[in-house]
Amino acid sequence: MTISDAGRQTTTVTEGRRKPRNAEALDGRSHGKIQPPRRAPFLDSGPTDTGALLTIAEAADLLRISVSSVRRLQQDRFIPFLKVGGSVRFVRSDIASFLEGCRIDRIART
Repeated sequence: MTISDAGRQTTTVTEGRRKPRNAEALDGRSHGKIQPPRRAPFLDSGPTDTGALLTIAEAADLLRISVSSVRRLQQDRFIPFLKVGGSVRFVRSDIASFLEGCRIDRIART
C-alpha cells in the first residue's frame, strides 16, 4: 500500500511497518552500519609519510620567504592547506605545485 499526498514524498507501508525513505539508497546494507572513514586524496598515492606535512615555519623555510608571507598566501588560498586540530599544515607536493605555477619562462629571442 502506498500513502501519497499531493506534493509530498511517497512512503511505502509493508506488513504494518513503514519502510525507511532512504531504503533504496542502502542497497541491502543494514541501516545502522558504520562506514569506514574516507581517506584524504593526498594519502591515496602511497604510504603515509609524516615528513610530507609541513608547518608554516617549515613551508616558509622551504620557500625562503617570511612566515607572515606564507600565512598571507594560505589565507588568500594561493597554497592549499590542511587543518590538523587547530594547526595549519601544508603538503610538500602542494608547495611544489605552487612553485611550478609561479614559474615564469624565459622569452625566446631570435
